[in-house]
Amino acid sequence: MEGRSHPLWDRSLAVEYFTKSLLEAGTFEYPLLESLSLRYDFRDGGSGGFSSFRNCSRLRKLQATHLYYPDLDLVDTANLTTLELVEYSGPSLNHLLVKCPLLETLIIARFKYTPGHTSIPDSDSTVALLDAAVNNTDYDLSRLSHLDIIIRDLGWTPNVIWSGLHLPALTHLSFQYWMESGEAIRELIELLTRSKCVLQRITVDLPKFEQGRWVEFLDGIAPVMAPDICVVEKW
Repeated sequence: MEGRSHPLWDRSLAVEYFTKSLLEAGTFEYPLLESLSLRYDFRDGGSGGFSSFRNCSRLRKLQATHLYYPDLDLVDTANLTTLELVEYSGPSLNHLLVKCPLLETLIIARFKYTPGHTSIPDSDSTVALLDAAVNNTDYDLSRLSHLDIIIRDLGWTPNVIWSGLHLPALTHLSFQYWMESGEAIRELIELLTRSKCVLQRITVDLPKFEQGRWVEFLDGIAPVMAPDICVVEKW
């Protein structure tokens, strides 16, 4: 079905649980769309309606229940500044973030490691960055200042979540830790220290965190903590 253009005042759009009908309706063009929220049942499968939106070059904020790596070529993420996901499935966060060079805030409740997806069609401008992600080389996300993530057993595999990533602009970190193992927290320490960021605020919820491990975490990130850092503990 040929794409259709919606009125120019459509700058914000929310779609909840009607993705099947949306897909059947065809594709739409939203040249002025700045905010998009897609909520759908993951059991419906497919792209969750992303394929219905074209020409969204002004999109700044995207909220979605699920985003799968192969569907990234369906979403115009080049100008995103805020990305909020309940779940992201892919080889690493690097594969996602190289597609969002202007991202400032990332909120992700669950990362699901799916190693099979390593190649999607892309423009020449990002091929090198995607190759870097695939080969676990370094990538700087120079604008990301706020990171909010939940770390749990179901979505964690050693050396893949933060592989090759640098966040030099990070100032606010919020995370929940739902793992018995301390390996993921050591990788988080490595991410922060190699990023050489200056953390101004940390909010943590550590229901399975031993006090000794918490002290180890704070000691490990001491070089990147601002002198007047605010630390909020929730446990």
